[in-house]
Amino acid sequence: MAADELTRAMHRFALESLRGGASASSELPTGVRALDLWSDGDYGSVLFWIDRDHDPWDWGQATLEHVDAKRSKRGSWRITGGGGAGSDEPAEILAGCSSGLHKLAGGSDGSLRLTVGIATPDVAVIRLRDGHKARERPPGADGFFLLGITVGDPLTFAYAVDATGAEIPAEPLLL
Repeated sequence: MAADELTRAMHRFALESLRGGASASSELPTGVRALDLWSDGDYGSVLFWIDRDHDPWDWGQATLEHVDAKRSKRGSWRITGGGGAGSDEPAEILAGCSSGLHKLAGGSDGSLRLTVGIATPDVAVIRLRDGHKARERPPGADGFFLLGITVGDPLTFAYAVDATGAEIPAEPLLL
């Protein structure tokens, strides 16, 4: 599949997911999987995995791609950007890593700052904590996660939490 066709398919899927759920009309091409979705209601992003065998950019390895979007004042979502990088398989990434959350990439696009990472298998929940509140969410598929904050958000840290609800003694990620 050509890179532009793949990009259009991921854009369609991301927009439908941010609107409330991807449908059959937004099926992903063979070799592409959605891993995680992050949204604060005004901004959102979807993280994708593209298998090495379906890499349209000829990087010679699997790819992690994110598609970013913003909600308009009328309520519709529009694509604002995204990015990607070559990636090893999850087991290869985590080989020799300590327990917890591991940042793989990050970036910003105007008001949005994203963190792409992977959690070790013992992480059941990611606890996001700022000076005002704490909230929790599970890691995405294969332990990958996508977390975001916007310019107006307070400093936020991500902590790894095990199945018993205890924080794993590891350095938190600053988002």
